[in-house]
Amino acid sequence: MNSDLQMLGALGWATVVGFFAIFLLWHGKNELLKDAALAILRGFLQLLALGLILQVIFDDGSILVQLLSIVVILAFSTIIATERSPLPSVQLLTFGLISFISLTLLLPIFIIGVFKLKANTTIPLAGMAIANVMHATALTLESLHEEMKNSWKELEAWLALGVKPSQSSAPLRRRVVKLAILSNVNGLKAVGIVHIPGLMTGLLINGMTPLTAAILQFLLLAIIFSGGVFSSVFLSNLALNRYFNGPYLKTDWFINNTS
Repeated sequence: MNSDLQMLGALGWATVVGFFAIFLLWHGKNELLKDAALAILRGFLQLLALGLILQVIFDDGSILVQLLSIVVILAFSTIIATERSPLPSVQLLTFGLISFISLTLLLPIFIIGVFKLKANTTIPLAGMAIANVMHATALTLESLHEEMKNSWKELEAWLALGVKPSQSSAPLRRRVVKLAILSNVNGLKAVGIVHIPGLMTGLLINGMTPLTAAILQFLLLAIIFSGGVFSSVFLSNLALNRYFNGPYLKTDWFINNTS
């Protein structure tokens, strides 16, 4: 079959299933209808633009272009992760945390030579790692604020009794971390049994031996899982401090920003 016709067929089927999903949300009067419709449209346009941009980057191949591309990915991931958070000045913290965790997890695999520093490996791997850290970061910020909305009076009571903020907020932080990493934990339970992950599928299609493909896929899953845990644990502590002024809860600010 002609490759152009195959691509048109793939695009057509994606449009059909996407439209049907949006229709179900509309029919059920779901409050996420607008966000979901805009997200799927934006996703398509972003992927189309990504394909064109990656072609230019791959053709260039220089380290400088790769670094600039990763910085752009980090910047957009920060914007997306913090767009629903009411916390002030959290963007710089989020950018630094996502950058540090992603670099810490990815740099060793290039140093030991598992992958070469080529645009067609650094950009996709960085994108996957950063996207997962971004996802966990966004969940952490959102669930942290929801937990504070529901628990701030209880926290204030504990603080009035002389309990330290780190002790009074410990159960809250544990719940936040659980919510942030739950999807990763469930994904690890299903991998290799319910589905073959994306990287392994691609490697097998390209002729790599199953064992080698499995090891490389586990490497990526370990990076994804660890990135989610690191970001949720670190951020739940660092961001939580923004709700306190020393040993006191910022009650006035909190009342004005959690309605």
